Amino acid sequence: MRRLAVTLIALLFLLPCRALAAESYALRTGGSAVLADADGHLLVGAGVYSDMIRLSDDDLFAARAVGSAQYGLISGDGLALTEFVYDKLSFDGETVIFAQNGMYGAMDTQGTVKIEPRYTRLIPMGEGMFLALKSDPLDDSPDALYTVAEDGGEHSAGIRLSYGPFPAGQGLSVAVAQSGLYGYLGADGQWGVEPQFVWADTMHLGRARVSNEAGMGLIGLDGAWLIEPRAGRLIVSDKMEDAPALCIDEDGVSLLSTADGAQIARFEGAWNAAFTGSLICIEDESGVFLIDYAGNIVLSGGAGAEKLNELGGYYIERLDASEDQRFVLLDSDGAEIGRWQELTFAGRYNDVVYAAFSTYDTQTAEIDGLTFRDEVSGSRRYGLIDMTGRVVIDGLTSLKATGRALLTAETDDWLGLIRPDGTIVIRLDKEE
Repeated sequence: MRRLAVTLIALLFLLPCRALAAESYALRTGGSAVLADADGHLLVGAGVYSDMIRLSDDDLFAARAVGSAQYGLISGDGLALTEFVYDKLSFDGETVIFAQNGMYGAMDTQGTVKIEPRYTRLIPMGEGMFLALKSDPLDDSPDALYTVAEDGGEHSAGIRLSYGPFPAGQGLSVAVAQSGLYGYLGADGQWGVEPQFVWADTMHLGRARVSNEAGMGLIGLDGAWLIEPRAGRLIVSDKMEDAPALCIDEDGVSLLSTADGAQIARFEGAWNAAFTGSLICIEDESGVFLIDYAGNIVLSGGAGAEKLNELGGYYIERLDASEDQRFVLLDSDGAEIGRWQELTFAGRYNDVVYAAFSTYDTQTAEIDGLTFRDEVSGSRRYGLIDMTGRVVIDGLTSLKATGRALLTAETDDWLGLIRPDGTIVIRLDKEE
């Protein structure tokens, strides 16, 4: 097994004191994980941590020390904030929830414990308040609900639940009452929206999907209907407030206003719809096409197209499985730029859009008389292109988006961070 060069281990102890890194990235290889910043500085070298998991955009990580099964909290510059004694760590934007010996507690982002681990479930509700259980939430017995303050003060909510509470969205937590119906609990442990649904989703952007006997609908934070329940499947964006709801029924797809349920557009005979970038991809018997939020057709797919994705003013068309190079890059007018075996959005750099591609060898296989192209194991390689189709880097054995400015990349000989334009920010050589 390859590992990072042993000389990197000493860097952890040679680093000078420095301000908190603006952006930190965890890199993993073999049994080790290292931490680097966006400028290419190595913050924590190999041999210290076996795993690092980003908890927040503010560069807070859960890290597991080499040789240990437990985690601790570290900052973006690699500073250990706690001991490494926790089974699990998570972060909701305000508070770190930790598990220790099967029980849950809470700490602040500096590692100071605020609530001791004495609960079987602990759900942050914002502003220093939590919902908690003390009994087994997975057995068949109803569970008494408690409210807990950040200072540890605990009060019985006087409510028993069949299931939940689940992680909160916008100050409301989905839970199942003893009646078996879903509702929404507030930070005070009382029903903010009474249990009345056969299913309920987490709140996003002031709304949530719910179902009753009449079908699926959309409610606001107060429980009032934004879209009355109707037959079919309802899809709502949790990122774009101005996006319509997509209702897919047995006869077609409707675009509905999330403000009042009014129908914006209707596509008879369509059987699927999905959000892609700032557009919507519709599938019907004629193929696939992209529409805007008003229902206007922006681009139609060509013959054999299964899906269209918007890509920063460009488009990715996915062809059916009979094609070896299934992913087609299209310009803003729908003209073909090039084809690859796989293609995804990689990011922007200096206002230029880049895409990640992969290539691999295939072999023919037959199953029940049908012919397939199977990927040859170990042959896949990754790279990046600009929107002219020009390759800016290739030959990578791994390429992953981080949700931030840089991507993680790896070859047989090195791993590191690269920009979407292929520039290597930090490269850590491997050795046998």
